[in-house]
Amino acid sequence: KCEFEKGKLPIEILDEYPLHAGFQGFKLYTPEVSCCEICARMDPYCMYWATPPMKMENASHFLNGCELFFQNDVPEEFIPRSYLLGDINTTLSGRRLSTRRSLNKVQECTHGRPHGEPVSYFFGCGW
Repeated sequence: KCEFEKGKLPIEILDEYPLHAGFQGFKLYTPEVSCCEICARMDPYCMYWATPPMKMENASHFLNGCELFFQNDVPEEFIPRSYLLGDINTTLSGRRLSTRRSLNKVQECTHGRPHGEPVSYFFGCGW
């Protein structure tokens, strides 16, 4: 079960997990559950998630995504690279995918830690 909060992302999360990547989801009908599940599947690397992603303008029921937060020592191959949003200010080898945004620019979102339960092997639309 995904536990989450609604509101502005706490600035402490940006301090604690400075490495984060946002991406646009495909058929993300329940973004809270989906983002939590994606983050849980990336155990032990993904430490926190939020939806909509920080750099997504005008997220909607049809267009949304996830922001995933990692510690600085996560191996690069465990950071999603598909459909990254916004400017990447340094390369992946620079170890920072997105700059920290000031607290007043962080939008309202749903956010939480990944659940600690087992995950199913299938995750997708089944096409």
